[in-house]
Amino acid sequence: NVLDDYCLGGPEDDLCLFATLTSDGGIISIHRTLGNGGDVSGFHTGGGFSDIWVVRQDLNGSILWQKCVGGNGDETSLKIFESANGNFILAGTTTSLDGDINMSMGNQDAFVVILGSSGNIIYTNNFGGSGGDVAYDLLVKNDHEYYFVGNTSSTNGDLTSATGSNDVWLVKFSDGQNYNLVTGKAYLDLNSNL
Repeated sequence: NVLDDYCLGGPEDDLCLFATLTSDGGIISIHRTLGNGGDVSGFHTGGGFSDIWVVRQDLNGSILWQKCVGGNGDETSLKIFESANGNFILAGTTTSLDGDINMSMGNQDAFVVILGSSGNIIYTNNFGGSGGDVAYDLLVKNDHEYYFVGNTSSTNGDLTSATGSNDVWLVKFSDGQNYNLVTGKAYLDLNSNL
């Protein structure tokens, strides 16, 4: 039996990409959205490009806050988690050069966003080189060290080793001072199922 259900979104296409429970029994979820309206506000662009839409709900399903993350290009994210200090960390991909995106490494960058417990942006950073760089998954090592895994076609920038073409890319980063890149390693392969 269905105990409860909730519809989220606006008049444009909205697609849920990942959801998980929070430490207080609520829900944090990430979506692709194509515009403002309904539950969605703060959308950055139009023209068929999407923002990442983060939604925080309480244990009854009511929206506590929502946040569109992005800029003038296309953003997507497949993973978000709550850190030990109550912030939310997401990894994704961007083609933007403005809005919440503070830099560009190339034509498509992997990026990390840290949101505070009330949805405010604490930190954003792009990772990659002049090629295409994508973050697919996010892993927690401990309270201060994290990994993302994805693909890269870059051979410069943040890449410490790369073969070109399309490599699996594992990046370790830290939240010590400014979420520094600790190390990045590319492996020859096409990561489609990590």
